[in-house]
Amino acid sequence: MRREDSDIAEERLSTDIYYTQEQLLHLLADLFGAGLDTTLATMRWFLLYMCKYQEVQEQLRAELLKIPDCDFDLEHLEQCHFLRACISETQRIRSVVPLGIPHGAVEDFTIQGCLIPKNCMIIPLQWAVHMSRLKWIEPELYWPGRFLDDNDQYCQPADFIPFQTGKRMCPGEELARMMLFLYAGYIIRGFYIRLSQEHEIMSLRGENGITLVPQYYEIVATPMRNMKDLVKDDDVGMYKAVAVKKDIKSNTI
Repeated sequence: MRREDSDIAEERLSTDIYYTQEQLLHLLADLFGAGLDTTLATMRWFLLYMCKYQEVQEQLRAELLKIPDCDFDLEHLEQCHFLRACISETQRIRSVVPLGIPHGAVEDFTIQGCLIPKNCMIIPLQWAVHMSRLKWIEPELYWPGRFLDDNDQYCQPADFIPFQTGKRMCPGEELARMMLFLYAGYIIRGFYIRLSQEHEIMSLRGENGITLVPQYYEIVATPMRNMKDLVKDDDVGMYKAVAVKKDIKSNTI
């Protein structure tokens, strides 16, 4: 270590500088708000669209059931092309964070004849990108097939940016993808889901807040079989509470 580096380190230790309570709260808000809340919101939209589009749900289940029982995990991510397409289409049609993280112009530049001055704040509008008719065919339709190529292999268009883009893109992208893949896969493999009778007719517009979430709804989930046959031994306890019920209502998943 160079002497100047050592001096700086000793100076920092001697000042006894800690995070303030307010700083810690902001950091926690970033972690939970940008990570947990957005993933849960996406999952709620996914389940709603699976209920609304029963034919898509059946096609997805057919793909998932090709994987042997007690053997579904992240190693199958590359095999489940339609599952990945359904999740991506959910993220596209309902961008849970319609506005992206602010960026800044490091120098003056011109785009489509408009001058963007240095230090100007630039906020990407993900909703506009994901719903643009210039980029997508009939963007208002829920169609997972737009994320599949001619060989039914998953493909991701350049205009699909659910986790932002550039140097400030979401650092938790891979974790969120894994969580959505596992939860969505286990639920559709194990249950037939539909909207409860009281919520069969409802809007898909959603409610704006920190994230865009669907309106309150309830689902009825009917187990295909005992869930312990679908999960590994160390996961059985996680599903024990739902495996014993024939009908499960939820608005929080």
